[in-house]
Amino acid sequence: MKIVFFCFGTRGDVQPLCILASELKKRGHYCLIVGENRIKYVVENFELDFNAIDGDIIDLLNDDEKGDKLKIYSPREYSRRFFEKRMELDKQNLGRLNQLYLSSIGMDLIIQSNIIPTEAQCVRDKLGIPFISLTLFQIFPSNEAPFLLSNIKNLHIPFINKLTHTLFNYKFAKLECKRVDRWRKELGLDSLKFDFFDNIRNNESYCKQIAAFDKVLLPNQKIPNDFKSHWNVVGFFFQKEINLKNIPEKLINFFKDNNINEYTEKEDLPIVFGLGSMPISNKSLQKNVISILKYTIEKLGKQTKWIILNNWSNFEPIQNESANICQLNNVDHLWLYKYSSISITHGGVGSIASILKSAIPSIILPLYFDQPFWSKHINSIGVGIGLNGLKLKQNQLLDSIIKIKSNYQQFRNRCIEISSNLSNDSLEKAIKIIENN
Repeated sequence: MKIVFFCFGTRGDVQPLCILASELKKRGHYCLIVGENRIKYVVENFELDFNAIDGDIIDLLNDDEKGDKLKIYSPREYSRRFFEKRMELDKQNLGRLNQLYLSSIGMDLIIQSNIIPTEAQCVRDKLGIPFISLTLFQIFPSNEAPFLLSNIKNLHIPFINKLTHTLFNYKFAKLECKRVDRWRKELGLDSLKFDFFDNIRNNESYCKQIAAFDKVLLPNQKIPNDFKSHWNVVGFFFQKEINLKNIPEKLINFFKDNNINEYTEKEDLPIVFGLGSMPISNKSLQKNVISILKYTIEKLGKQTKWIILNNWSNFEPIQNESANICQLNNVDHLWLYKYSSISITHGGVGSIASILKSAIPSIILPLYFDQPFWSKHINSIGVGIGLNGLKLKQNQLLDSIIKIKSNYQQFRNRCIEISSNLSNDSLEKAIKIIENN
């Protein structure tokens, strides 16, 4: 089978699809990844074929021509800006969307990530290729919890919870129909109907669903009673084997110099700090985070080891790097967390998955999109501490580290308990759905 993957977003959005594609490739299927050029390095790590499309939505979000860098956006505002900027980009450059269409010619199946079902729908309408929707977090309408981007606290009122999903789906469908209307006309297609998103979600014969997240992220850590049977919650995707050639030599030398290995006591291992692969464009926010990080490192002293992942920042946050600090850009989280005591992260769902799998306590500093939801969830299930990355105070990070270190075994035991409940056959389940499509 020849499969094309429509992938957009950050590393955490793209890597699960690459893991799935890599496994499908081993079973004799041809897999092509299509996405923006910023994800090319992720795809290359998996030795998969890649077609780059024009433009970069993240660059548009970080564009300061209108003074956007002067304002700190709430997660909800940032999400709204994302959809607005994407519409602006795609309406200006139809070639960007056409590259998805051209990459799909001759393919047997489309698998699309959760933020681009519309493109897959349009290509299906033109070429007749079936598609599977792969989601990385809970976006299915349910009475048991509000939509995770709604910023509404769960009052456990089914009608209100369901309404938040309905309102988002309506707004999303309306925006998407407008965004692709000109493209559909060029493809010789009628305008998209507002109910297309409902068809994707609710009609099993129309589109199969693979939910590549674990039930531990759902309300009460179980699949809600009102989930439809074809919303296949299979679990997180993890690599079966880590390619060690992608581990930076600088990190390996840091471990050697500090006698860090698999026998080191877990709580004595380095703290990992990284806020994802998407740069923080707001200078005042970035400056505040870096200032607090430096303060925390200084207060904890040189006996505390640090691994700092810098790709969220436009410049290295720690100058005059000392022996207890290693600064890197890209490294596989699942491998890295084996040699880490605490993870401090933005709370993207990819990072959350690696943290839970690795069974290490975490401190979440959410910034955008769904991250505040995961921050609260990590806090509620007892495997870490959720803070507010947009309003971080000087002592909060330090106090949180001290709290975890003072109760390390308690946090660690809870992490191990959660990790042991994660699905171990998620890839097998997903591949079975795909091959039976």
